[in-house]
Amino acid sequence: MAGREGFAAPRLPRFDFAPVRDGKVTGSYHHWWDRHRGAYRLEGVNKEGVPYRVLFDVNTKQGRAWLGERELAGEELANQLEGAYGRFINDTYWLLMPWKWLDPGVNLAYEGKKTVDGSEYEVVTLSFESGVGLTSNDRYWAYVSTKTNLIERWEYVLETKEGTPGTAEPTAWTWEGWKETAAGVKLSTDRRRLAEGPVVHITFPVAEMRADVTDAELASIFNPTVPLPPATTPAPAPTPAPT
Repeated sequence: MAGREGFAAPRLPRFDFAPVRDGKVTGSYHHWWDRHRGAYRLEGVNKEGVPYRVLFDVNTKQGRAWLGERELAGEELANQLEGAYGRFINDTYWLLMPWKWLDPGVNLAYEGKKTVDGSEYEVVTLSFESGVGLTSNDRYWAYVSTKTNLIERWEYVLETKEGTPGTAEPTAWTWEGWKETAAGVKLSTDRRRLAEGPVVHITFPVAEMRADVTDAELASIFNPTVPLPPATTPAPAPTPAPT
């Protein structure tokens, strides 16, 4: 995937997070992240079909937000910033989990080799110390293919609404659509849920990491003058995703 040194070099991840249910996109969230300064830009469309934009600092969680042409303030701004930070935590983890293994507070346990549907994997369990992320009682199992050395499957059990460890059967997803970005970092651009019922994917139609970004380009991204697009027909609520 380029390794930790390769992952440390790119300054600008740019990606779209788009859940798909039975072939229909149910939401789309557009992300830009200046990893050197902590600046973040998130854009999407709310349930009423009104576009929004949030510019904030991932370290301080402070920033500005617009709903349509209206800049938000007070409680509306606080709520929008809280939601944007939640999307940052959730969506970047879906995309970048392989590089989060050695973060402080992450506990790893090697489970050995396991064969699933004819494919052999090395399995690693991830658990978290209290206060890590927004849901530290989640548990994950990463399946690394012994052929490709890439994660090709994961399973998770999410914490309960009360914040206690979950007891449900693990939910399994494939990791597919691996691509190499301009910075040489490989990203998986498609997750497919392995379960009965609707066919659910988490897709990344845009997934890039760049090191060769200029100050002028960063300024245009994180201090945009381009207006938001007009309101659209309300989209269905996106598929819930783990954090």
